[in-house]
Amino acid sequence: MTKFRATPVPNLLRADNEIYYARVVHLGRQHWKSLKTKVLSVARQRLRVQEEDVRSRKVTKGLAMSFGQVAEIYAKQVEIEPRLAASTKEFRLRPASTFRRTWPALWETDIRRITSEQCLEWQRRFENGDSKYTPTRAKTSVRGNSATVVNACIAYLRRVFEIAIKEGLIGQNPARSMKRKRPGKKLLELPSASQFRDIVASVRKSHARWAEAAADFIEGLAYSGMRKEEAAALTWSDVNKDRGLLTVRGTKTETSNRSVPIIPAMRDLLARIENNGPKVFKAHSALASLAKACEAIGARKLTHHDLRHLFATTCIESGVDIPTVSRWLGHADGGALAMKTYGHLRPLHSVEAAAKVKF
Repeated sequence: MTKFRATPVPNLLRADNEIYYARVVHLGRQHWKSLKTKVLSVARQRLRVQEEDVRSRKVTKGLAMSFGQVAEIYAKQVEIEPRLAASTKEFRLRPASTFRRTWPALWETDIRRITSEQCLEWQRRFENGDSKYTPTRAKTSVRGNSATVVNACIAYLRRVFEIAIKEGLIGQNPARSMKRKRPGKKLLELPSASQFRDIVASVRKSHARWAEAAADFIEGLAYSGMRKEEAAALTWSDVNKDRGLLTVRGTKTETSNRSVPIIPAMRDLLARIENNGPKVFKAHSALASLAKACEAIGARKLTHHDLRHLFATTCIESGVDIPTVSRWLGHADGGALAMKTYGHLRPLHSVEAAAKVKF
């Protein structure tokens, strides 16, 4: 049986014999055609011709597709997109479960009959918290209407409707009139340097089997700004002690691959860790250890991502400029996101900075 693998070009796949194939979805059906070439540039040209040919076919009179059927097409397109990380694919498709819960009739509705008024009505109800639910293993209900969730749902609707437009099912996107929800500013509540030392010490002196490994992982995240998945994948071959650099394999986007300088605290940590395997860190998660340690010392509960914030904040408070910190974090926006996130630093630093202002 011939096997196919995805390529960086949407709708273009490559067979075991290296021949390129076009796979174009139109009117709910997949249209396959061999492009009869092993040359990528030629395949691209022939793919465009095939796409135009397939999508120029008229809609069959009386053809109806439900929103759910078009959503399935969108899900397949996301799954075969080679440039998206697994976490990004999951995030883009997550709103499907939200809509099944908050707008169950949507799935079976003829996509041609969905109006912009219905989309706006759903958004009004959802943002007002009329769709409370109880998450798995939770004891209380939540509104679930954060800006992140609302905006992800709007993007999901728009993308599904765009497919329906390309398939000739509808003429305009009814979700275009929906407005994104402005995120509220989140105040970073991070531990002080002494509190962080107490947290790490609390983890190390616990009787848990993986206490030392968990503490190393916590320190590694805080001293490098790596995401949890990036730190878990770090190998000793990625550590260049002579040049003082870590090669971080980004897990979120293609641009998140980067070199991060080894700060003194990280250098000390690496010197203490046993080099008895390819991976630097034995633990790949420390959430439970973090929670227990924070409770033990009376600090606010921390997540893995809070340690990334702690790294960035500490660097900025130490005098490193925000664009440089942004590159260390793997951002590709020149510091815009970092400026929004860390524009207001911890209160203690703000107080100390204010004391230096003189008229």
